[in-house]
Amino acid sequence: MCVFDKKKKLVSFEKILESLPQIQSIFYYFMGDDVTPDTVKKIIEMEHFKRFSRMKLQDIPSNFDFDAFSKFMLENKQIWFVLAFYDRTVTEEYMVKVKAFAEKLKTENYGNYRRPEILLNDIDLVNDNNW
Repeated sequence: MCVFDKKKKLVSFEKILESLPQIQSIFYYFMGDDVTPDTVKKIIEMEHFKRFSRMKLQDIPSNFDFDAFSKFMLENKQIWFVLAFYDRTVTEEYMVKVKAFAEKLKTENYGNYRRPEILLNDIDLVNDNNW
């Protein structure tokens, strides 16, 4: 699904989240032009974003600030994150960072919270329970 403004311009992911302060869960497919290098900075500053219970992001592009987002994930373990990456949307260099973070998550203490899923081409890099 794409969201367009009155001028038929694709609305950014952060603008969509900003306009929905009551939601607690989101499943979002990136379209490429709906994310900027500042997207993560803007969404992690939103107070209602910290109250989410689940967030699934699909087709995450290379200009999504993964370093900042991974830090946010570790600080907000109450949110169940599912992040899906594909070879066609990210660079090999970007995936090196993602894979290193996935390895870190394998040993991170999540207590009673659900451990995030980080998918590369539909293969979970964190959890060993692939179907």
